[in-house]
Amino acid sequence: MVDHDFQLNSRSMLIFHVLRELESSVRAVLLPDEARTPREQGTGTGHRDGVKAILAALRIEETSRAGKAWLNAVGTLHGRAHRRNLEHPQTVDADILERVDGLEGMLDAVLDAFEAHYLAAVERLEALAATPEPSNADARRLRSDFPQNQITWERFFSQLTTPAWLGPLRKEGFFADLPPVTVDEEGNQVSYPRWPASAYLARVAEADPAQVLAIARESPETDNPFVNLDLVEAALRMPPAKAAKLASRAATAARGSRELINPVRYAALVAHCAKNVDQAPALDLMAALIDEAQSGGRLDEWEYDQILGHYAPRLTESLGLPWLEMLADLLDRASGTPEEAARRSGLDMSRTYCPTLEQDRPHPYQLREARLTAAVRDAARHLLTSGRADLHTVLAVLGAHPWLIFRRLRLHVLEHHGDLTPALVYQALSDRQLARDNDLALEWLRLARARCEHLEPEQRNVLVQVVREGPDTDKWKESHRRYADQEISDTRLRHLTETWHRERYAAIRPILPSDLQNDLQRLETEYGPAASLDDIEEPFFWTPPSSVSTDELAALNTTELVARVRAFTPSADRFTGQSEGDFTVQLRAAINQQARAHSSRSALFADLDDAYLVAALGGFTEAIRRGDDLDSEALVQLAATATERSASPRTHDILRESAQLLYEMLVRPTAQPVPDLAEAIWRTLTVMLRTADLPAASDTDHWSDPRAQALRTMVAWARWRRTHDADFGRLFGVLDELTEPESLAGSPIAGLIVTVVGERFAQLTDLDRDWANRHAHLLTGNEPLARLAWEAYLGASPYYQPAVELLLSAYRTAACTRTEDGTDQQEHLRIKLGSDILVRYWGGLIELEGEDSIIRDYYANSSGEALNRLAWSITSGLRAGPDIPAAVIERVRLWWEWRRKILAGAPGGPESPERRELLDVPGALVGSGRFPATWCLDQLQELLQTTGSFGKNPHVFRYLTSIVADHTGQVLNLLQQCLASPSMDPWLPSLREADISTLLRAGLRTPAHAELSRGIINRAAARGYQQFRSLLTAQPSNPTP
Repeated sequence: MVDHDFQLNSRSMLIFHVLRELESSVRAVLLPDEARTPREQGTGTGHRDGVKAILAALRIEETSRAGKAWLNAVGTLHGRAHRRNLEHPQTVDADILERVDGLEGMLDAVLDAFEAHYLAAVERLEALAATPEPSNADARRLRSDFPQNQITWERFFSQLTTPAWLGPLRKEGFFADLPPVTVDEEGNQVSYPRWPASAYLARVAEADPAQVLAIARESPETDNPFVNLDLVEAALRMPPAKAAKLASRAATAARGSRELINPVRYAALVAHCAKNVDQAPALDLMAALIDEAQSGGRLDEWEYDQILGHYAPRLTESLGLPWLEMLADLLDRASGTPEEAARRSGLDMSRTYCPTLEQDRPHPYQLREARLTAAVRDAARHLLTSGRADLHTVLAVLGAHPWLIFRRLRLHVLEHHGDLTPALVYQALSDRQLARDNDLALEWLRLARARCEHLEPEQRNVLVQVVREGPDTDKWKESHRRYADQEISDTRLRHLTETWHRERYAAIRPILPSDLQNDLQRLETEYGPAASLDDIEEPFFWTPPSSVSTDELAALNTTELVARVRAFTPSADRFTGQSEGDFTVQLRAAINQQARAHSSRSALFADLDDAYLVAALGGFTEAIRRGDDLDSEALVQLAATATERSASPRTHDILRESAQLLYEMLVRPTAQPVPDLAEAIWRTLTVMLRTADLPAASDTDHWSDPRAQALRTMVAWARWRRTHDADFGRLFGVLDELTEPESLAGSPIAGLIVTVVGERFAQLTDLDRDWANRHAHLLTGNEPLARLAWEAYLGASPYYQPAVELLLSAYRTAACTRTEDGTDQQEHLRIKLGSDILVRYWGGLIELEGEDSIIRDYYANSSGEALNRLAWSITSGLRAGPDIPAAVIERVRLWWEWRRKILAGAPGGPESPERRELLDVPGALVGSGRFPATWCLDQLQELLQTTGSFGKNPHVFRYLTSIVADHTGQVLNLLQQCLASPSMDPWLPSLREADISTLLRAGLRTPAHAELSRGIINRAAARGYQQFRSLLTAQPSNPTP
């Protein structure tokens, strides 16, 4: 209104109307209790005295600019907000703008001072909350005399412990307005604030359930999960009859809210409401909870277990048969739709998620359907055991659903409670369809075993006859044709039929006639004993019958192991045997475990099939990498023999593993071969490198190509030879031959060769600097092979100063190169490039600026993401690294000051990739503890001014605690700015509470800074951080140095 002219004649009136309302509201909130008189709300002396009292309480001089502006405004704002009679409103001129500016400045100064003394208002608020018999006037005072914000409500309601305030607050509408939900449209996130009023209702519900119930039912429905949980807690403290009236609201919350906090408490409310005469609300709420879980909603596994495991038995006792019916309906819906049940003839996955109904055994794929099944089973059995339902009724409930799991549950219930109605047991056992249903076999067999001896003689004969008639073999034949696309063999059919008879004869063994007893004995002799009906294996961890474990193979000596490998016959079907791939994994692991025992006789593995030889080579390699001391001569011979094998589809793998084995031997101190093996190793590597039967190397597969590994191993061989003061010149003879322009031009492995040269360039430079100088051009050109070699160098070669000196032209070219879209396609290479360049700067070899500054070019042409990660690596090294020379620390300081100036002028905010360093680097540098305190404080001040926070480095506050004794004022000023910043992480005061408390204590102990510390504590409290308030009471009233 002040800054924009909306062409309104009443503009000046509107401005002063707003200012009058602001002044009145601020005065009402800030007026000290001792100054509140009947005249305080009027004008004249009462108004002026009130302003003076506020200024005095806030320690603002009446003669200050703010004091004068406020006192001058007393009695004038009303007149300026209205015109005289029908005179034309006053125009907004310079005089009015000056008055407005003065009043705005006054409000800023007064509210800032109020924050610095905020705890005085908190004390008034707490005194009001402590009123033993509050009135409606007290509630109105809460509305008019205190800031109307979340912080005020949290503090006030947290102090209330009795229902005395319910009536006054209800009358003044404090329970009618819920805090608004915060919606982040961009991030598609919703934030729900807590409602202190609902937490108060929960605390006092037991003392005044009737009034709390009335208030809860009057309050608007909401998706706020904190409010809904508070109302559930309130209902739990009411008598069941009253609590049931809130159950429907809780059910709506369970079904419709975006989030559900602590759903186990909702289940507790179900159990509480179940004690009521009308149990429908309890059932509806529990159905809402479990439905929410079944549909993949907001219940986790633990919560679901708690709801069904802990509360289901209590609800069975309270609710009886309706509870079983509800659980059965939920299990039905969880199993599928009615259309799916009809299409699949009721077949479900219950054999998978619940192999047996006898016990609950958790396993990795435990489904919620399994927990529902257990709940249905337990409810049915409890009702029968307690006599609250008869067997016919329970079976009817289960029989009303079409799925297999319910048919299994019916047989299970008959097994354990068939004595209640024996006729139903006989009906199930004499049913030929049930007896022949393989999906019901376990439950039917258990029922037959448990109840066969309780049948009448004639009934026993019928059961024996049902079993004697045998299975429905026509159904088996049809099934085999459908799924195997061929006829079942007579042998297979006979096997299935006889094992079917064996299982059933064994189940009814006590009532078998003698001829079937003999038949059962024959079947058990031929096929083994019947399967256990009690120890049911989980279906998820199928182990083929002929599987061999790692431990079994590791227990064999070398001769036995080789014989076992030769005798192994892989199976194409993992359900009938072990595949070649599975076996090689076990073999490799077994050789790795016993490599020391096998290495001296490793030649025995040389004649194994290709796949097993690869496994053996890999097992020995892993053992060497682990640090085992093996027989190097025998292993060198094994690698040589493997290399000489005839070509096969696995030649690539054999050569790669052989080269890797030799490489590990050469670079590991515990496994290095004796010098006499140098010739043998070199010959083997030469054979690998010259192998012509391998396909051409791709540009992306250089790491796994055996020829590349052979070339790398040759470099390792040369370095090993140098440690023994032996000649290694033949390496460079090979490299000269391979890198001749004519050779590279026609070579199918040209990319492979230059890649390895790039990877190992630092090592090659160390071995022969003259050779490296002559061949540096392989990495410095613009042609594809040179770029390939350069990228390999950046990706794998460590920083080595002589090598870097040879490649300076490549470094400069790369620093000046920027991709078309301004990003780095291979960011890790760009970071390595920057790291190498800065290492030269840390060492004083180059400077930040200059006509041909490579550092400037690198930063100008790199993406923000790459530079952020480079900065992170620098700061991480500062904190975690060893002692760093002071000269390097000084150059890091200069680097950051140079970088900060550049970033200050960059577009975008601190969170943008281009300026992210501004947010991350200063805190990390300060937190490293390697820089002067004055410089660190300046950096933090700059950081606060730029970003409004200290960034996310966790070490900044710890560093401040280490210097606060010597720099108390500066540290406290920084802390005050940080806590007052709108950009501050709201969790920071809690996360850094110990460090912040240390800083504040240091200030409170020092007279010169005690007032500043108290102000910080007050300001923190004004933002809802009350945890530092106790520091004021812990300090002496007159601190001394």
